[in-house]
Amino acid sequence: MKIIILTLTFLASTYALTLDKALEDLEQNNLDIKISKNENEISSLSKEEKKASQFGKFNLNSSITKYNEKRTLAPLAPPISSDVVTSDKLSTIGVSYKVTLFNGFALTNEIDIAKLNSFVSQEKEKMTLNQMRYNTQSLFSDILSLQNIKKSYEKYQKTLISLEKIIEKEFEYGKKAQVDIFKIQSDIKKNEAKIIELKSKINILKNSLSLLIYGENKNLEKLENISLKDEDKEYDLENLSQIKVAKSLEKKSNKSYNKALSSYYPTINLEAAYSNTYGEGEKKTVSNIALQLNWNIFDFNVREKNLQKAKIEKIKASLEYKKLKNDYENKILESQELIKQNESLLNSAVSQFKLAQKTTQIEKIRYEEDQISINDYLLAFSNEQQIHANQIQANNNLYKSRFYYQYLTKE
Repeated sequence: MKIIILTLTFLASTYALTLDKALEDLEQNNLDIKISKNENEISSLSKEEKKASQFGKFNLNSSITKYNEKRTLAPLAPPISSDVVTSDKLSTIGVSYKVTLFNGFALTNEIDIAKLNSFVSQEKEKMTLNQMRYNTQSLFSDILSLQNIKKSYEKYQKTLISLEKIIEKEFEYGKKAQVDIFKIQSDIKKNEAKIIELKSKINILKNSLSLLIYGENKNLEKLENISLKDEDKEYDLENLSQIKVAKSLEKKSNKSYNKALSSYYPTINLEAAYSNTYGEGEKKTVSNIALQLNWNIFDFNVREKNLQKAKIEKIKASLEYKKLKNDYENKILESQELIKQNESLLNSAVSQFKLAQKTTQIEKIRYEEDQISINDYLLAFSNEQQIHANQIQANNNLYKSRFYYQYLTKE
């Protein structure tokens, strides 16, 4: 297995925030992750609710009724006695139980759909976590990169100021023209503006990183350098959360289609009741058990239209799964190629920087010997600084492309 270790160099401190610590804090404090966890819990409760509904329900029933004529406390059954108690005001209290014995497996499919919804919520929670981790890694890397670029420009600024002092001395001795001082002062001002711009960008990104990790503005003064081990790890496309979600949605559409089919079957309910009825100081107890059948034999094609919609949704979900799978596999291949591309660009940037350093040294000697103007020397010096910044950015791009690949292939 090929292992490549890269390091973003930045001055570390014992109080600096490490990437591992940032990711740990992210899992505890990130608002999107918390929302995703709540959604997962809600979906899990909905699943349990649907599973419990298959056992029916008990109801406590109570009523007080005033009639215009007297009624018996309970239905009459032979032999009928002449001293039956009647009253125009009846009070009833009792308990009933009702459960669906058969409804064309509609409830079974509803439970399966609830289970799939719960599974999808679990995978989406993982997806949210992975997305937030990738966002944190990218921001962390961007900040370190900008800090290194700023540090490089600050070093460049010190060199320009030192060069300005040397030229001022040589001007006093008549060796250099005053215009050389003006030109280098112009570069110093330009470089100073660049440093201020970099500071502003760093502060903005640090604020974004703080909001991402903690959900509030916190002072992130120092970030510790990061080292990334790039491993050519194997992955199973079917085990990736995005693919599992799409597959579950396809299964859900099949269950929805089966549920639509169930409307063509009868519904059979079992209902039992036990109650006491009170009137004129007397009490009568009534108990019953009933088996009820309800069968929709014609509804002006409502069921047919619903079934057609479910069938189309089933086909659509299957196509979406295949498309997502192909697109996602292509994303992974693109991320692998991007890593190779960024590795090549980094190697090129390193070589260019070495050549730029040599060019600057040569141009410095030529300027000191009055073979070229200060414009030529400052141009070479500025070009070296820009190439150095490009090298740092190329290193950052390689880091981010590897973070992206890890994000895509995280199971």
